[in-house]
Amino acid sequence: MRKKIIVDICGADAAPEVIARGAAMALKDQDEYDLVLVGPEGVIKATLDDAAQARVEIINADEAVTNYDDPREMIKGRNGTSMVKALDALKAREDIAGMVSAGSTGCLMVGSIFHLGLMGKLLQPALSSALYSINGGYVCLVDCGANINCKVKDMVAWARMGSAFMEAMNGVDSPKVGLVNVGREKGKGTDLVKEAYEALEQDEGINFIGNIEGNDCLMGIADVIVCDGFTGNVLLKNMEACGLIAARMMGDPENVVKFFDYNSQGGATFLGTRKIIVKAHGAANESTISACINQVWKMEKGGFTEKLAARMS
Repeated sequence: MRKKIIVDICGADAAPEVIARGAAMALKDQDEYDLVLVGPEGVIKATLDDAAQARVEIINADEAVTNYDDPREMIKGRNGTSMVKALDALKAREDIAGMVSAGSTGCLMVGSIFHLGLMGKLLQPALSSALYSINGGYVCLVDCGANINCKVKDMVAWARMGSAFMEAMNGVDSPKVGLVNVGREKGKGTDLVKEAYEALEQDEGINFIGNIEGNDCLMGIADVIVCDGFTGNVLLKNMEACGLIAARMMGDPENVVKFFDYNSQGGATFLGTRKIIVKAHGAANESTISACINQVWKMEKGGFTEKLAARMS
């Protein structure tokens, strides 16, 4: 059975044409998978050339979820939108390996819970980002904004899910997990972080290396960085801002921009959903969408869903 990746082409700042062009870009120079594009059929056909259309299935959807929509509407409504149609197809069809959307993060998260479903006893997925580290590899930051108020059991689940991500996406054996704190010593931090330390240390399924500080995050010390969503979101955006400032001060050298411009390298992954979902930035361009689609495919080939299920059982 030939696998496909489904793409919600609506909801982004430059949607739908830019998203459709990014999807076409992902099809070039590879023959491993095909695509399902969900959105206005006329726009899709007008954007894609004949070669791309031959490898694209279209699900027509004239409505879109916007950033102004209430995520709670995704529980029972918005069934005619491209996002919900994509989620429903992702759940129903075995040939669809994963999904890319640049739509509302909140709506996509709620939609993933009620239209796709989660693994194990999770109540909601975590949001993770793969960041460049100084050693040339990647590190998985989880959670980076979805779960502001979390519990210890959530942070343990994120450590397990982040480990599965690094195994599948980057081939890391026994990924090292670090807990973000104000110091490396055990016993520091808030009550939540101190309790999370104890739980991570006692979990035999996690290669826990202890606390790491903010300046450790990109230094290759840990493969998985665990923190609450508030801390993770601040870390992520501060890293990007520092990179852009450094690039401007140095005359915008390409390598600095590439290192810190995470949005152009792919998207954030929802960890814990029954199938792969990658969330592209709302300001995504063609290259971003192409990278996100190939990110889904790399995770699929790496057996991410199976590795995640094994760690969450």
